[in-house]
Amino acid sequence: MKGSISTPKLPEFQLCTGCRACNDICPKRAIVIKTDKYGFFYPEIDENICIKCGKCEMTCPIQSPPKFVNEIREAYLGRNKNEDVVFQSSSGGAFSAIISAWKADSVCGVRWDGFKAVNDIGRTSDEIQKFSKSKYILSNTNNIYIRAAEELKLGKKIVFSGTPCQVAAFKNIIGDNNNVLFIDIVCHGAPSSLFLEMHLKELEAKKGKKLKQWTFRDKTKIDGKISSRSARIDYLDGTWEHFEINQDAFLQMYYNRIAYRESCGNCIFAKPDRISDITICDAHHIEELYPDMSVEKGASAILIHSKKGEEVLPEIKKRMIFYKVDYDWAVEHNKQLIEPTSLHPKTNLFYQAIDSGIEFEKAVSMATHRSLFERAIGFIKRKI
Repeated sequence: MKGSISTPKLPEFQLCTGCRACNDICPKRAIVIKTDKYGFFYPEIDENICIKCGKCEMTCPIQSPPKFVNEIREAYLGRNKNEDVVFQSSSGGAFSAIISAWKADSVCGVRWDGFKAVNDIGRTSDEIQKFSKSKYILSNTNNIYIRAAEELKLGKKIVFSGTPCQVAAFKNIIGDNNNVLFIDIVCHGAPSSLFLEMHLKELEAKKGKKLKQWTFRDKTKIDGKISSRSARIDYLDGTWEHFEINQDAFLQMYYNRIAYRESCGNCIFAKPDRISDITICDAHHIEELYPDMSVEKGASAILIHSKKGEEVLPEIKKRMIFYKVDYDWAVEHNKQLIEPTSLHPKTNLFYQAIDSGIEFEKAVSMATHRSLFERAIGFIKRKI
């Protein structure tokens, strides 16, 4: 695409993913990222500064999606051999195994900044460790694309991981560079950090003490079991609590797909063909093939799409209990590899409740409440 003679066209808000790459790439900083009342990021072009070079359009993963990678179609299920790594991971520790196999100088991932999620670069094991665990809120990409490109200019070998739209944006900027291993994390979509902050503020008021840390998918055993739909809160006084989905309003909002970014329901990357070298996700239904394994205990699916990804397989296998499976089987058992997330039909009701000043927990309860008729219909659909 050549430079435009008119003001560049960025996606409508229903399609914009909030990846912020247009802001990173603009040579005149003519694109400002603004936040709407629900905490979602959207770009706005200052036409008085814009030189109409078209770089934002060429970078945007929606306006200019990169080619999907289909050199290889292989799928593996597994679990890291290091139990400490598995415990610190959301799934089976595949991310850690891949990083070690690639022998990266720098790793791009997402860490917590207080109770917000930000993209960052890790170079030490302690820094990279902060990228473990799911965040389940949209991240502030924090100029990651330009910062990662600078690492490449310095001759560094890097891993760039993120949601498919973030990976696609970086590929648009640097191309298929041999010093980059692209890893996309299968994404269901996510709400903004604003709602997590609202929830935690209410929890602090309810508990009468300050929070230190919030952890999704905590693997602490409760009554001898591990739940993949859970969270742990650590307080500043040294105490902690564990919540299951039926005990926590934010988990209920997330798993019911309420208040996700609208583009998540229109995702062009939710398909079997991917834009990365490697895709990682939960190994759903792994127990059907290997009864001694499960997502709750920690199990990852690794999908290989390129020769570059295939080259690191021998080293990955050294670090994981590994099983090759049919690619189509892996796709069929992870819905987000087939189609975009179905957004909750009562999301607008949730927003209306928030707008009217209703507390977060009550707003979630209003949106998730189902009438007797709705419950009956759901029961019939499950039986069918």
